[in-house]
Amino acid sequence: MPIERAEIDRLRTNFAAYGKASFGDFFCPILEESGKGTGLMRGHILNRRLKKAARRRVVQRKDVDDHFGSTIEPEFIHLMNAHVVSPAEVVHQHRGHLRAVSRSDNQEYPIFYPPRKSKVTSFAQLSLTDAQRTEIGSPYVKLSAAAKADDKYDLRAHFFVSNAAFYGSLLKSAYLALFDIFHYQVVFDPRLKFVRDSLGGFVRNRASAQQAGAYFDRFSGAMNAFTAGGEYEDTLGDTITSKVFVAHRRAEAGTFAMSVLLRINDRMFGVTLPLTTPDTRPEAADVAYKEFLGGGAEDREMRIAKYIEHQGRFIIYGQPTTRP
Repeated sequence: MPIERAEIDRLRTNFAAYGKASFGDFFCPILEESGKGTGLMRGHILNRRLKKAARRRVVQRKDVDDHFGSTIEPEFIHLMNAHVVSPAEVVHQHRGHLRAVSRSDNQEYPIFYPPRKSKVTSFAQLSLTDAQRTEIGSPYVKLSAAAKADDKYDLRAHFFVSNAAFYGSLLKSAYLALFDIFHYQVVFDPRLKFVRDSLGGFVRNRASAQQAGAYFDRFSGAMNAFTAGGEYEDTLGDTITSKVFVAHRRAEAGTFAMSVLLRINDRMFGVTLPLTTPDTRPEAADVAYKEFLGGGAEDREMRIAKYIEHQGRFIIYGQPTTRP
């Protein structure tokens, strides 16, 4: 979908409201620099390859979006989709991760699909079926000499997902969700600088998936998965579609963080970031957020908060809870 000029003009106007004059063609919220890189695009806040997620998009630099999409997001997508894809999808999309598992001794054997038109005569061929006995694939299997000729096999998929791929993918989506709602307020919020430094540094240094931990492991305490059917999941929606957050507050700090709620497949994830709000007291808030990342700040109040865009303010719902 092409980017409309009016969309860039709205971002330029918002940028100028903060007294900035170097927007250029576009000011990247992740790299914090002017320019289009390899071009602009309307990138998805949540990767479009996730089976079920909000499809909202924001203006992004293509080289920035591509770097995440070619390094940590493939692992993240495998993890998120693993329990919602059909057996046929697993067979056809994740061939390199599959093993045949013997029912008699639980031994694993690699399976493969040969190139088209090649003749394979030295390996056994399996007929894979799903629970309804529908054939979903006919791969070849590299059996050992000790394998039983009349054995039957189940299919097992192996996925290796690093913590950093999980943290970094959620962090990027949460930050872009904030940018979609608040625009350049989040880019010039000093309390979010270490978020921007981590995301921007990962791209600027062309870091690999194996190097992602140096940028994203520090955010492990910011990630939370809410229980299916729980308070935050079914009643009020998520941040991308409903502008709903969880506000974290301490008396001496005011609101020191907001949890961005991201619904992916049948799960709701919270990414808690130090967004500055009108009642935030920065110094005390920074102390509280640091404690929170370390597993502390259990005396905080948590409330559902919905951002009302045309009023430019949050509405707080319900009674406060100190549940961590």
